[in-house]
Amino acid sequence: MEAREAAAAVRALAAALGAPVLLTYKAKGVVADDDPLFAGLFTGGAAEAPLVEAADAIVLAGADPVEFIPAPWRSRAPVIDVARFRRPRHYTAPAVVVEGAIGPALEALAAAARRSDWTAAGGGRDRGAAVADAVAFA
Repeated sequence: MEAREAAAAVRALAAALGAPVLLTYKAKGVVADDDPLFAGLFTGGAAEAPLVEAADAIVLAGADPVEFIPAPWRSRAPVIDVARFRRPRHYTAPAVVVEGAIGPALEALAAAARRSDWTAAGGGRDRGAAVADAVAFA
């Protein structure tokens, strides 16, 4: 739910990175389903595993751990967890935790972002098998 309050910043970071976005069920609509960067839903399950496993970095924006399937984390990529307040993180140990206002934190990341070469359908890649420079979760 926290990502809804920072929806514009989530979209701006994804656009700055050119990175695919996986949304939790609570964040559905933060990035439109027809947006080329929308890559599906994130639950911690098998459907999104190829994309998550291929990520170079993962940004969690206001992610609520209650939405994740209690299973081993599928990525070795460093995780940046941006949230309004501290909460138990059973899913992974983030490399960086940013607690506070989500929008300004994501805006700062977007300002420093380098664009990925990921595309939804370009270069023989598809959403399920793309190698991404970052995956933004909302």
